[in-house]
Amino acid sequence: MASVPNQFSVEREKFKQCLQSDSVENARRALLYPLFQKLFKEKFKIENDAAGADVYIVGQLIVESKTEFKQWLDGLFQALHYHRKAGLAFHTIMVVAKEFVGIWKVNKLPEEAIKLSYKADVQKAASEVGKLLAKECSRELRVAIHESAFYWLEPKYLQGDIFGGARNLTTESFEILKILKNLDSDRFQINTHNFIHTIERMKAFFPTPIEAVHAFYTIVAFWDITSTVTINEEETEVTVTGFKGKKHSTAIPIHRNKIQDFIRFVETQYIFTNEGSGLTADYYFIRFDEVLAAIDAAYVKQHGIFFTNGNLSKYALWFAKNEVKEDLNENYIVFDPAAGSGNLVSSWRGKLKHKIVSELQPDLLRIIERRMKADPWHVEHGFTIVPRTASNEGLNFLDIDAATYLDRLEGEVKRNNILMDKPLAFLMNPPYKNTDENVTAREATNSEYSIHPSIL
Repeated sequence: MASVPNQFSVEREKFKQCLQSDSVENARRALLYPLFQKLFKEKFKIENDAAGADVYIVGQLIVESKTEFKQWLDGLFQALHYHRKAGLAFHTIMVVAKEFVGIWKVNKLPEEAIKLSYKADVQKAASEVGKLLAKECSRELRVAIHESAFYWLEPKYLQGDIFGGARNLTTESFEILKILKNLDSDRFQINTHNFIHTIERMKAFFPTPIEAVHAFYTIVAFWDITSTVTINEEETEVTVTGFKGKKHSTAIPIHRNKIQDFIRFVETQYIFTNEGSGLTADYYFIRFDEVLAAIDAAYVKQHGIFFTNGNLSKYALWFAKNEVKEDLNENYIVFDPAAGSGNLVSSWRGKLKHKIVSELQPDLLRIIERRMKADPWHVEHGFTIVPRTASNEGLNFLDIDAATYLDRLEGEVKRNNILMDKPLAFLMNPPYKNTDENVTAREATNSEYSIHPSIL
């Protein structure tokens, strides 16, 4: 079977052109139709066969096309009116305009919106009803309808630099395609724009913020549209199984009083990834620095953590490749002793084979290990985590002498049948430790330790 990107590449490109077009809605239909026609085949209906709706997928979806973003509410009420006036059956509404897509599950719309739609004269044309009800809709209800959307893309989201958080239509078109392919799922999407907020919500299930962070990164590579949660016999741990039962996470400790809420949380949502657009679970690891800064800023500050983002990591790879004339992979064992979220070592995919990573703090070390294990490339080519995370400790190169440090490294590497027969090449963004603040501030975050005299 062909992959999704290849199978729908032409139709997806036309849909992108539809979203970029300045033409009025009627003129864009030739760009709108192909994707739905290919996806839904005989279920696909338009215009006369759909009681006047722009696109109707029998029993599933109705699509209304508008010229401008400001007409989105007209389109929503117009779609709802087709159910009353013509008896069209659907559980999902999609409104499309220039640089805009809104998708709603009908059963998730505010009750007041449904009541308002039933006030309209059933004999009037749907297009007329859409405009009338949009004008009658209060500001509060308008906001509630917006917030109830399953998916929302508007023009301002596409403005600015993508490295500053702006979206792009290529990635969004893959995201929309995935939603359309899973229309019968009633799950809400967790994506690149809302996943940090999702972790904030997960704090309610765990005693500390960092435990919520660990829970998210434990399940992120297994949390898809088919995921389910299983409970151990003692009701003290949960495991997430995804990809139609083919993959499962490690166990997450959780209080039994929180288990049912956690199950509902996971089984009503899913993590958006798409191999075709290059968006994998690793993307969510790349932004671990933002997560930790948002969830536990004090932890980041007191440990002197300055994460290396994905773009800077790629630049570091380019710089080393051009400035270091020797073959690093053949002549050195490459080691990052303060790996953070692992962005530097992960950027060296294909350039370094076996990699060694370490961290001062066990919390960060666990994140790196999960990231490496979720990446088939690193699993195949090998890596060593120093020390093993099972010991729940980090390896602080600041509070021990060099001989002890090297001995610890050699011991862990030998467990993976790797010889320390080459010099170490340190690949790192060094941590910066603030020793001027009150000692109690550091003690509260386990960041108070001595610097070894040999280093000083």
